[in-house]
Amino acid sequence: VPTLVVLGSGGHTAEMLRLLPQLAARGKYGPLHLVLAATDATSRASAEDALARLGSKAFPAVHFHVIRRSREVGQSYVTSVGTTLLALVDAARVVGRAAPGLVLCNGPGTCIPVCAAAVVRSALGLGRCRVVYVESVARVRTLSMSARLLYALRWADGFVVQWPELVRRYPRAVFLGRLC
Repeated sequence: VPTLVVLGSGGHTAEMLRLLPQLAARGKYGPLHLVLAATDATSRASAEDALARLGSKAFPAVHFHVIRRSREVGQSYVTSVGTTLLALVDAARVVGRAAPGLVLCNGPGTCIPVCAAAVVRSALGLGRCRVVYVESVARVRTLSMSARLLYALRWADGFVVQWPELVRRYPRAVFLGRLC
C-alpha cells in the first residue's frame, strides 16, 4: 500500500516516526512518502535517522516531499487563507504523484491540505485513499485544530485518540491506548 506520512515540526514528527516500525513490521506499506513543510528545518534529518535505524529492508523505497506550510506560527487567520491555498496546490501535486492508498497524519497544519487532496482524489475516482488521523498524545482533553477540522468534515476514515476521555467527547474516535 503506497503510504504517505505527514511530518510536522518537533513532537508531531517524533510521534509519526514512532509509528513507522509498526508499519514496517506488517510488510505491506510502501513505498513510503514523507511530507514536510518547507520551513521545517529538522524533520527530514529526524526521519532519515529513524529510517536508518529500521534498516533499508523496512521501506525499500522512501521519498521526501516538501510543501508550503498552511499557516506559520503567529500568522493571522486572514492571511493564512492564501497560504493554505498555495499549500493545497503543493499537496495536490504530491498526492497525485504518490497515489497513496493510506495517508497517516497527526496534527500539524500541513496535514489539512494533504488530507483535502487525498479526499478529492478519492472522490474523483482516481484511486481509493484512506486517511488515518492519530491525535497527538499531548491532547488529553480537547482535540487540536487540525483534528477538529478533520473530525467535523469527516475526512478521516480512521480517527485515533490516545486518551479515553476524548472518545467520550468524540464518539467516532477510536481509543487504542498510547501509540507513540
